[in-house]
Amino acid sequence: MISFKKIIENRQISDKLSHKISITNDEERIFLRVEYNNGSSVVEKQFQNNSLGLEEMELTAKKLDTEEKVCNYLGIGETVNGK
Repeated sequence: MISFKKIIENRQISDKLSHKISITNDEERIFLRVEYNNGSSVVEKQFQNNSLGLEEMELTAKKLDTEEKVCNYLGIGETVNGK
């Protein structure tokens, strides 16, 4: 069976960064979608829809809650001190 996702929360972090949280129609999995630069760069992670999964999702969201953190995670953008 194909699972469809429904967005349940949209967090606009900055002009270029947003977090979208969605859930499957069977409510077994939740997804964190991090969109940078109007969706030109995307990170999507899935988690079990239980207390541990929700906690892990929030920790992941905190690790990707600034444009700098997302760029570092994706390995894009300018480097510091030419490195």
